[in-house]
Amino acid sequence: MSQKVEKLVSILIDLDTGETIGNIRVDDLVNLDMKIWDKSISLDEKQYRYYMNIARQEAYETIKNQLEVFKKEIEGTLKDKISSIINKYEDEYIDNYTKTTLNNLNKLQEEALKLCEREIRGYAINCDYHLKNVILMHTTRDIRGLSFKLHEIGTEIIVPADIFLNNVMIRCSGCNTEIDLGTLCREGHATCKTCMEICSACGKSICTVCDDESYICSTCGEIVCTDCVMQCASCDAILCPSHSYRCTTCGKVYCIDCYEICDVCGDSICSSHINRCHDCNAFVCSDHIHKCSVCNELFCDKHIYECFLCNDNLCEIHAIKSSYSGKISCSEHSGQCSICKKIFSLDELEKCTICSTILCPDHVKTCSNCNKVYCSEHINHCNGCGKDYCSCTHGVRCKLCQETYCPECINSKGLCKACDSLAHVDSESDLLKNVFEQVPEVINYRKYYLGIAHEVNILYAKNIIMGHLIAFDKSGKILNSRKISIVEFLKRKFLKD
Repeated sequence: MSQKVEKLVSILIDLDTGETIGNIRVDDLVNLDMKIWDKSISLDEKQYRYYMNIARQEAYETIKNQLEVFKKEIEGTLKDKISSIINKYEDEYIDNYTKTTLNNLNKLQEEALKLCEREIRGYAINCDYHLKNVILMHTTRDIRGLSFKLHEIGTEIIVPADIFLNNVMIRCSGCNTEIDLGTLCREGHATCKTCMEICSACGKSICTVCDDESYICSTCGEIVCTDCVMQCASCDAILCPSHSYRCTTCGKVYCIDCYEICDVCGDSICSSHINRCHDCNAFVCSDHIHKCSVCNELFCDKHIYECFLCNDNLCEIHAIKSSYSGKISCSEHSGQCSICKKIFSLDELEKCTICSTILCPDHVKTCSNCNKVYCSEHINHCNGCGKDYCSCTHGVRCKLCQETYCPECINSKGLCKACDSLAHVDSESDLLKNVFEQVPEVINYRKYYLGIAHEVNILYAKNIIMGHLIAFDKSGKILNSRKISIVEFLKRKFLKD
């Protein structure tokens, strides 16, 4: 395969400096008004070869990318052909391995190698350089000041420019190279893409020649301009807007090392205004920190409590929890029940009207008639209806069972509800088993009659002449037990006084 590619490359060289002038296209010079110069320019062979080498190197750099494209195209095609040759001779080698001599196998390998070498030579790239033409031109450079108006501030800036042939060249104030694309600062410094910096916050170009134009954030290392730079109010660290934190208490800006985040609300708080919970050690702002009224330690919202009555702040150690309702109270607004010795809030405690004993909700007794409160020793309890009553109400004794009840539980015949409802019951009743264990003498009686009220049961065990009257509560405890004749039982049961 043979392919020939020709490319004409124009190189412009400054004879004074030996540098190439790459930003001026030779083709553009054709349109310039050039005149023949009558003076001769001496150029010896050594200088000539020196400039030719420069031109050759510049031409190589120009066509290098195109050569790389050719190289990749050739490598792909050549790889496929070499693989095809190897596969063909590999199959032939395997087929003849047991059928021919070692000398013939070696010949196959040499033949395959020669074919591969021939293909490689056929795709070799040969690059040659030929001088087509040389033109010597004489011109001058003109240094002038170009005026630029800055839209941002409305002032004009004079920038020196090198006018050469058809090219206006401005050099970078930082590296002195020609500027293709750059920026102009307020002080008149023109900088190239390499020397200029970009503010990471606002994207504005920054002049590197001006010492006070740019800053480096101490946290992320990014560059910021004078308009965006911030400084920590505590340690004076330089900060970008993304890594500066404003305290919600004092409004000043701080760095990442000089502020904390409130564990409750997430606000940024400086080290001077942050607080720490004495319990969990979390950082908390002033809006979510509270001082215990007893120990004066500071606690966050999660570890502070309020007295239900006076609203004093209390820590977990000094907050008193009611055993009845779980209500929180301080020591002044809580108390102890004299009966069970447990702690309760003041609004849950009562005093006995007679002895002033402190009573909790589980041990206080209230008269159902006058609503006064008493302890269990200074109040009466009616087993007929379950109500409590004090001295404002006189108890009435049932004429049959002799137990005392409130007036409402005694009927016109003088009987309680249990005695009035006596009815025959089988001796195998579960209610009688516990009674038989405590009063075994009634086990063999002939008949049994049972009356039931709210908290009391009355059992009348009947025999031939005598009977037995037993009062017991719901738990089976015997309240009273006495013998009574059948005649007396009938009188008390059915006759009015």
